[in-house]
Amino acid sequence: YKLGNNRIKTAISFQNGILRLEINYLTVIGFIAYIVSFLVFMIILTKYKITYIVPVLSGLMCICVFLGAIFLLHEKTSPGGIAGSVFVLIGIAIINLMK
Repeated sequence: YKLGNNRIKTAISFQNGILRLEINYLTVIGFIAYIVSFLVFMIILTKYKITYIVPVLSGLMCICVFLGAIFLLHEKTSPGGIAGSVFVLIGIAIINLMK
């Protein structure tokens, strides 16, 4: 059983010349979270060098997505996925040490 997008019902239809859009509340929450994350990212970019913050945030996003897939969507993990996450964390640590 996979949680994924099975519960979210979003539909776009065109009936009688009217465009109808049905959006689930989870889709709206996701869209708002995306906008907020973009604004936070822009604020962070104004305070740090782009050559530092983009690799760090990209690595952290990979780790967050990996953990979210495991804990929220109940995805199965593999030794390769765990090893990849460890390497990402090591890379973030190296970037911070070189700063």
